[in-house]
Amino acid sequence: MSLVKQLSQWIMAFGVLLFSGCLVLLHFHQELDRQQMLQVQANQILDLIFQYRATATPGNREGSTNPWCMATRHFGTGSKHSFIIKDLSLHPLNPLNYPSSQERKLFAALGSQKLAPTSDGHITVEGIRWYVQARPVHYAPECLGCHEEIKGVLGKGSSASDGITSAPSVMSATLVFLDLTSYGRFDFLLLDTTTLVLAGWVTFSCLLLWLLIRRWGIFSLTRMTREMESLITVPDHEPSSMTVPVELERLYQMFQKLSHDLQHAQSSLNAGLKELEEEENRFRALTQSATDAIISADEEGVVTSWNRGAERLFGYQEQEIIGKPVAMLVPAKSLSAHLNGYAAAVVAGFTRRREETFELHGVHKNGNILPLEAALSTWSLGGHRHFCAIMRDISKRKRNAEKSHRDFMSRVAINNILEVALKPISLNEKLTKSLQILLAVPWLALQYKGSIFLMNSKTGKLEMIVEHGLADQVKASCREVSMGFCLCGRAASTQQLVFSSTVDERHSVLFEGMADHGHYCVPILLGDRLLGVVNLYLQVGHLRDVEEIRFLETVAQTLAGIIDRKMTERKLRYLSQALEQSPVSIIITDTQGQIEYVNPTCCRVSGYEAHELLGKNPRIFNSGEMPDSIYETLWNTILAGDVWHGELHNRRKNGEFFWEDASISPIRFENGVIRFFLAVKEDITQRKHLEKSLSELLSTLDFRVMERTRELNAKVEELEHARNELVKSEKMASLGRLVAGFAHEINTPIGVAITGFSLVGETVRSMEHMLRQEEVQEEDLQTAIATIREASDLALTNISRAGELVASFKRTSVDQSSDIRQPFDVREVVMDVVRSLHNQLKKTNIVIHVVIEPSLKVMSWPGTLEQILTNFIINSLTHGYQEENPTGKIIISATITNNRLCLDYSDDGRGMEESVRGLVFEPFFTTTRHHGGSGLGLYLCYNIVTSKLNGTITCESSPGQGTQFHITFPISE
Repeated sequence: MSLVKQLSQWIMAFGVLLFSGCLVLLHFHQELDRQQMLQVQANQILDLIFQYRATATPGNREGSTNPWCMATRHFGTGSKHSFIIKDLSLHPLNPLNYPSSQERKLFAALGSQKLAPTSDGHITVEGIRWYVQARPVHYAPECLGCHEEIKGVLGKGSSASDGITSAPSVMSATLVFLDLTSYGRFDFLLLDTTTLVLAGWVTFSCLLLWLLIRRWGIFSLTRMTREMESLITVPDHEPSSMTVPVELERLYQMFQKLSHDLQHAQSSLNAGLKELEEEENRFRALTQSATDAIISADEEGVVTSWNRGAERLFGYQEQEIIGKPVAMLVPAKSLSAHLNGYAAAVVAGFTRRREETFELHGVHKNGNILPLEAALSTWSLGGHRHFCAIMRDISKRKRNAEKSHRDFMSRVAINNILEVALKPISLNEKLTKSLQILLAVPWLALQYKGSIFLMNSKTGKLEMIVEHGLADQVKASCREVSMGFCLCGRAASTQQLVFSSTVDERHSVLFEGMADHGHYCVPILLGDRLLGVVNLYLQVGHLRDVEEIRFLETVAQTLAGIIDRKMTERKLRYLSQALEQSPVSIIITDTQGQIEYVNPTCCRVSGYEAHELLGKNPRIFNSGEMPDSIYETLWNTILAGDVWHGELHNRRKNGEFFWEDASISPIRFENGVIRFFLAVKEDITQRKHLEKSLSELLSTLDFRVMERTRELNAKVEELEHARNELVKSEKMASLGRLVAGFAHEINTPIGVAITGFSLVGETVRSMEHMLRQEEVQEEDLQTAIATIREASDLALTNISRAGELVASFKRTSVDQSSDIRQPFDVREVVMDVVRSLHNQLKKTNIVIHVVIEPSLKVMSWPGTLEQILTNFIINSLTHGYQEENPTGKIIISATITNNRLCLDYSDDGRGMEESVRGLVFEPFFTTTRHHGGSGLGLYLCYNIVTSKLNGTITCESSPGQGTQFHITFPISE
């Protein structure tokens, strides 16, 4: 009876255990489905993580790091319990990339079978059942040669190998094999609904069997028990009439084996579930540790997952955003497009490939708009579609890209301006093109108009040189801008950039209808020297931009270099023209005495051509008449860095001797090293002959003539001394022009004097001859006396004229000791000048009006003021009123302002052209030289006012409008 009970209990336990096993297998089947979906989701997410996107080149199996391979490695490739046990990357076109023997068998078996349209299938090789997933890879022209997966059908019913090799643009394929047999020995992974139904029927059968045994088999079991008990009481020597059934023993053994297998299956199931749980935790940790934002949403657009990267990116905590619409992360302007696209994706999925990234904008919790880069994926679970987005902030990359683009466009603009600077065009054309290039820079927030001013050193004002797009009122008002006037004048006076976002109180140029605007006024500086100002127009309300200012200052520096170079070229051209047209000989040699340059005058005087002198030594001019000590002194002087001056007796190419007055000075570079020598020489041969002839003539005259001659020699010596002083202080070109002009002026009276003295000498010799011959008659004597008297008067008059020229020349140096500084009445001094010129004025109908207060007294030099006014009046009589018996009016006025005497002189004469007005203060400049003008009067006035009186003098004149002189100088009342 106990055996029957035991058997009944075993059957009951087996049924319950079998039923429980079915329930466990059902749970395992559901959990496996869930984990497979999780695996699919993990693969899709891992495909999108940016730092895992590196892929191997096609055919590189050993280094394969494509996204699918990363997934297999993450989930345990090759491990004991791995879902995926082999990942192969095969390049069909590379014969050297052979698979292993096992791989060949798999591919051979795969090539002989047909796969389902989903590119998934099962194959059996050597008794092992494999699950196969084929994922072809193709090469995209826009990528860098990396793997790119083709999702979807592989070949549509073709074999796997045919699909791999015949797919368009396919270069390699990834095949994933799952060993179903070795993973689950009881093929638990293949259980489906049919298996569960079968297990249910088996359980039901076991229960039914148990009931039958309980009801109808209990008697048999009881009888069997009794018989077994009777066997116990039967003696050993008596045989038993009952045997133990073989079926019962087999059933017992089967129950034992089933119990053992169930325990093993339960252990394997628990281990699998634990591993799946670990994989899930690992996946969650991976997504949470990702630096990028990983966000999931359902069909309704509700956020279902949110990692820490998303928290950092958008500012929302996970508990704040889960369950909220993902649309709250979309800017308002993009919301409509987002909703439409999301609805379409719910129905048809994404049109983009999973690995394709794109740019969009998101909204931070604080309302800031964020530029983002994103990749999207979708999957279905339980008949519902889910979405995942991987996003990262690309603000820094955008800023860097924008800065790189700005820098590139800035370099292009600077290069274009430099190219313009090298073109052989005028400065105005260069500045015009440079302004147009600057206004066309795309990233500058400029209106397409502006101007460039240059500093006029004479007027001290800014002059608009070029402009683009300015209104006529602006061009008229801003033709000249004073320092400190309006924004451009402020930029010039402070030498600092001036910014304005609107028309404010600093704007001085206003007119009706002027649109509101802003300005960048950028000074053009060369070191500390102001060259001009760049004036640019901005949209109203534009904000000050440091990058714009830095770029505009760079452009201003570039323009400064262009302007300075052009001005230097102009100076060099003027200097070259001055050297080429100079009336004196100019020679430039190196420190070894080799001739580097000669001007045309030197060639004309010496008789040599330029090519005959270049590279030669100046000793080619030596006459051999000069002692060597002179040349030794010359070289010692100039090598020591001093100026040598003296007379040289040289020889022309034709052998003719001539005299030159030479000044030789060293030319130093910035470091003070002497690199060249400059020789300025004047041919004084004629003067030497005249001096010799004059000396011979004067030796035969009476004491008065000898006295005048001594005075003339003294004047000449003073002239030589004054010229030597000027040579030391003035430039050689200026010296040559001054001395040449004076020499021209003094040659005429000296020549006339020599002619008179020659006539006297000839008359005296003729009378001596007649006296020796005793042929002198009274009429001849009277004629000779008259001739001598006229010639002497003529000579003395011209010698006096020469003396006056010498005295005038001396006065150009403004000898301040020639006059006494004292208090005087300005009106009285002016009236004295007018009275002293009465004889000249009475021959005309010119009236002088003196508009000066009688009580106007100052502390200054009255004699100097008389000399200035005398020159002004004589200049007006000589140049302003040239017609016979002229009629006109001269006005002289004076006032005191800020402890300075302001003297204004004006006439209503014929006036001057602009070209003449610019030269009135130059030495020896005159338009009436044939009437006796020397050209020193106004030059003398200029020197006196600027040097002795420490004041200023300006001239204004126009043809037919008369001439005005304005003088101001400091005084003490």
